[in-house]
Amino acid sequence: MRLVLIIPFLLISCATFNKEKLSGDLAKDLSSFCVVGSGKGRVVYTPYKYVFSFDSAYDQDHANWLLSFNIPFRPDEFIEFDWSEAGQSKLRSSFEESLLTQKNIDPKAVEIFLNALEMFMSDISQARTKGEKSFYYDWRYKDSSQLLFAYKDYVQGSLENYTQSQGFGLVRILVQWKSEKISFDLKYSSCNRS
Repeated sequence: MRLVLIIPFLLISCATFNKEKLSGDLAKDLSSFCVVGSGKGRVVYTPYKYVFSFDSAYDQDHANWLLSFNIPFRPDEFIEFDWSEAGQSKLRSSFEESLLTQKNIDPKAVEIFLNALEMFMSDISQARTKGEKSFYYDWRYKDSSQLLFAYKDYVQGSLENYTQSQGFGLVRILVQWKSEKISFDLKYSSCNRS
């Protein structure tokens, strides 16, 4: 009797998680990353692990992206990137200060992590506004529904959970600097595709 109940569940589960195919045009596919929305995220830097809810906003006209997030029992945090001045990027972040107040975390690892996130969003912004093919990251297709990216030997990541209506719903970034590892995931539950 249990087997009879499990088989329909497996069939329904497989149908629910069908992957959709990307176009194969990197700039177009990167443009489908959700830049305005909300969801859940996670940051891990040993021995610390934080789960949070977040909201993100993007102003294409002013080349600005803001990620605000709430880690339970802590003040709200934010990371903001501004590319409005040609050739320059500005960072404002309360999260950087929070990371640096933790014991035994290398400030260089925090700097590389924030640079990795800024380069990611810069690539997304470039794809959305100019469709450029010269990006910070080395991008490659893992399969027809997932993109991987890397920078040198210390930053790697992926864009996953692609659907045509919502775009990519999950970004993962891993920074490895000497003995430090910082992993950062954003999983969008709602996306404003405007």
